[in-house]
Amino acid sequence: MREFGKSGVERNVNLTEKQARAVETQTKNVLVSAAAGSGKTSVLAKRVVRIIENGGDVRSMLVMTFTNAAAAEMRQRIARELREEGARGGGRRLYDQAEFVAAADISTFHSFCGKVVRRNYALLGLSPGVRIMDEGEMNRIKSASARELFDDLYEAEDAGFLQLLKRYTRRGDDRTLADYLFRIYDYLMSKPDPFGWARWSEEKNNPDYIAWLGRQHDESIAEGLSRAEAWIAAAAAVSGSVEEKQFAQDMICIALLKEMRQCVRTEGAQAFFARYGGAKIPNVVKGLHESCKARIQKMYGEARKLLKEALLAAAEPFAERVQEELSHTQQDVRAMIRLVRAFHERYAGNKTDANVLDYSDMEHFALRALQDEDVRALYAATYQYIFVDEYQDTNPVQEEIVRAVSCEGSLFMVGDIKQSIYKFRLADPFIFREKAREFRREAEGGELILMNDNFRSKKGVIDAVNGIMERVMCERLGEVCYDDGERLCGSADGGGARILLCGEKVEDGKDRGKHAVQAEMIAAEIERELSGTVADKKTGQPRPVSCGDIAVLFRSRGELIYHLKSELDKRGIPCAVDVEQAKDLKEIELFVNVLRLVDNPQQDVPLLSVMRSFIGGMDEQDFAQIRVADGPAKEPFYRSAERYAQRDDPLAGKLRFLYARLGFLRTCAVSLSIPEFLARMAQELDFETYLACTPGGEMKQAVFSQFLAMAAELGRQENSLYLLLRALREIKKKDGAYLKAAVRTGSADCVHITTIHGSKGLEYPIVYVAGLERTLTVQDFKNRMLIHADFGLVAQYIDEEKLLRRPTAELELAKRQIRREYLSEELRVLYVAMTRARERLVLAGSVGDMERARERWQLMRDMGNYEDAKSMLDWIMAANADDVIPVEAIDGKREEDERGLPDVSEEIERLRGLGAQAELLSAGPYDAVPAKVSVSAVKQAKSIRHFLTPVLPDEDEEITGARLGTLVHSMMERAVFSAAGIEEAARDMLARKLLTRQEYEAVMSHQDWIRGFLETPLYARIEKAGKVLREQPFNLEVEADSIGYEGTGKMLVQGILDLAFLEDAWVLVDYKTDRVTEKTVDETAQGYAVQLELYARALHEITGIPVKEKYLYFLRLQKCMEL
Repeated sequence: MREFGKSGVERNVNLTEKQARAVETQTKNVLVSAAAGSGKTSVLAKRVVRIIENGGDVRSMLVMTFTNAAAAEMRQRIARELREEGARGGGRRLYDQAEFVAAADISTFHSFCGKVVRRNYALLGLSPGVRIMDEGEMNRIKSASARELFDDLYEAEDAGFLQLLKRYTRRGDDRTLADYLFRIYDYLMSKPDPFGWARWSEEKNNPDYIAWLGRQHDESIAEGLSRAEAWIAAAAAVSGSVEEKQFAQDMICIALLKEMRQCVRTEGAQAFFARYGGAKIPNVVKGLHESCKARIQKMYGEARKLLKEALLAAAEPFAERVQEELSHTQQDVRAMIRLVRAFHERYAGNKTDANVLDYSDMEHFALRALQDEDVRALYAATYQYIFVDEYQDTNPVQEEIVRAVSCEGSLFMVGDIKQSIYKFRLADPFIFREKAREFRREAEGGELILMNDNFRSKKGVIDAVNGIMERVMCERLGEVCYDDGERLCGSADGGGARILLCGEKVEDGKDRGKHAVQAEMIAAEIERELSGTVADKKTGQPRPVSCGDIAVLFRSRGELIYHLKSELDKRGIPCAVDVEQAKDLKEIELFVNVLRLVDNPQQDVPLLSVMRSFIGGMDEQDFAQIRVADGPAKEPFYRSAERYAQRDDPLAGKLRFLYARLGFLRTCAVSLSIPEFLARMAQELDFETYLACTPGGEMKQAVFSQFLAMAAELGRQENSLYLLLRALREIKKKDGAYLKAAVRTGSADCVHITTIHGSKGLEYPIVYVAGLERTLTVQDFKNRMLIHADFGLVAQYIDEEKLLRRPTAELELAKRQIRREYLSEELRVLYVAMTRARERLVLAGSVGDMERARERWQLMRDMGNYEDAKSMLDWIMAANADDVIPVEAIDGKREEDERGLPDVSEEIERLRGLGAQAELLSAGPYDAVPAKVSVSAVKQAKSIRHFLTPVLPDEDEEITGARLGTLVHSMMERAVFSAAGIEEAARDMLARKLLTRQEYEAVMSHQDWIRGFLETPLYARIEKAGKVLREQPFNLEVEADSIGYEGTGKMLVQGILDLAFLEDAWVLVDYKTDRVTEKTVDETAQGYAVQLELYARALHEITGIPVKEKYLYFLRLQKCMEL
């Protein structure tokens, strides 16, 4: 290894002292703890350049990171640094090295492992043609392997397998057992020796492990006593200035609790109980002032409860209890590990048959190859310098690979444990923490460099981050002490942070919902931001804020994202949405429910879901009517619905129409391939148009398109609807969602809406962190069997004979540690979110009961007990002592002149021809204003001409004029715009029993109406349009008196736009089958003016794009009129 020369140090004029140490230090391994915005990528690149300047070669370097984007950025940065140094007089050699960078080993861990495996496939016993599976194929082979294994175990009546089924599933549902199996298997594969670790987990009933559990138990008791002490200290803070006697008692109690805690930690739980078994927290002193009595009594009550729990925990002989429980639960642990081993063998065999590997295989095979002495020596000779970026995200296998290819003094690791947020991908932040501790203890082995100078954010943002984190983040919560070495330092003045709290109530007390209120609040704030300025990153000079300067970050996907997208669209603010999963997209679940009904109509939950949606157009009152008509509920609901469909009333008609559509889809499923069927079903349901009408419609359409593509790919492999549904079910059970691919909608210069994980590594001038009220919940606690690095595989105590199921002492201690690690990661996620901001940071959350929340925050702050937080907002508000970050509370009320509408259905009623079949509405002076009307009813209210009975008779006595209008509208929606398309659509509807023979003949006899439209200049423009909407449903809120109703108040208008097409703005077209002549057409057209104006308003609000032209096309007269 070379020493850096003085010339290298002299060039560090633009580096801080800490950065210079990171660039120059050699002869020993280096770990750089690089805080957010501290320039770690630049430092790593400059270190590479410095090595090359001192005789190194980029081709003898290995740089590993975790994403292809990060690897590409690193490659570009190194090449640029080399060229810039060359231009500053570094010589021709630096330019040559810059050219070599393109072929250098700068890659992801997986890419490097792939190279090792391909180079050593013979040694590893692999085929040279082996390939890496994508995630979809991996999930399918894993599921198939588990199914094959389970089938064999059923047939063999394997006792251990059947016992697991009985104890760890509901009613023997082996899908739950498969979930346990996959979770445990994936965790084991993150270990260098998976089944060596599993063997340790099988053999835990030994004195060493039980003694270790005893120490954890003692610490748990000590923590309870510490919390009791904190409650008394909080009481002392209240009593100290007003109640001298009470304060004196408080001090005595605090001293006693400290003694108890010290006893537990030094002598153990049994000694504690022997000495303090009869100890009690006394009552508060008599005569306390009423202003503080209730608060102090409550605090003493909490402390009393905690002391009682500590004594109870210490009273039971812990070692004997654990030994007895382990002798029982380890049977299940061993059975589960046997199952995992058998699965591993089956899965490996199926992968061998398919000649494929998964990503975990790549890492394990690479490690196996590097454990060969000859291979290891080869790589040690090849790579003299090893760089690991984002070191906090490594797992134990990757850490072993790093050790295998590195030698003393060759390793440079950079990362930040405060930004370790990928535990769900089995990243292990303790690797970073233990390495840092090792380097602190033994300076000979390596050097730890703390880089905490932040060059990204201005002082106002840095102060906000430090103000929260220095109070909350510690070894117990966050897994790092936020001390002087970790807190951010910055010198750029300016910037700022705010907290926005919003309520959920409108003025009349009706709940608007926290998502709607918060989205509206943030959208309004963003609109105001766009009139301000930010500093240009290159010049530092003020410039106007653009949409691309703003990001809104969310912890996870949810309805709030869709509401915000909708609110921004209303304001004409362009936004781009990154969504990692369709987990919370209820519309995709609806589509899957239709698939379930097509496959098997005898299912209550999917049927009720579809009935209540826009597809069925029914609601809870309809469900009740169906049940009541069927008598006592002794049978499944689907049978009641089938019987009700035989009646003769409007609800029965809806059911028959729904069953007809499902029957048609079932016919399609038999005759079409799965990909063809999925596309046909989406078209038949007009699903994308429906999505466009919901909040965040554009984003939902993008997600749905990816879902369809994924489902179609699954369908090509499964080749049956039943198998497709099973594959979808297994994907959702495993991942919590049907879709994991990232979806992005929007243009470049737009507000960025993404998850916090999606924003990592990015920065924005203005950042909103939204939805901070989201509840912190440990999902693993729902499972009856848990896995943890320190506790191994841990099971519940289950005794079928005694009908007993309870947590063991081991399980309770494991849950305590898992919860702490979960909260630590959530706190680090908050740190990542807050440090994305350069100039302005806004933290937004919803609060239901502000008074109770403030009381909770104050107690949390007084006690310093941030582990009791229920949300990230709790951490922020409890730590925001003295309002270091300004707080703005918005109660969510509307303006005084607005009124809440009565509740209306969220679903869009799909009644064809709604505009042509309105009921006559009386509008007398004393009539109540309806809450909801159709657009055609609005037109009637505005024009007295439409109260008159038509004089001209219908030409077709069998088919009424209104019905004919409805049929033509349906044809215009379904038909391809050609003569052949009209005939094909009509035959299709006849075959599906959506048309009677008479209706079919009526449509065919009037197809010249549609043909006439095809010959108009308007239709020529439609053919050239970028986007065309047909039969677009909508809801629109309006003032009653603005559309012809007497009285005041809001109304909800529902309707369906016949056709709209997009040029530079929307052009709106409405078809009419009215009997008009050349003399009456102008008057008739004017009668529809209000109706089309409402259509235009609705289209503008739905899409955010204005309407420039409005046309009526009179089909009978074949005349186009512009309004």
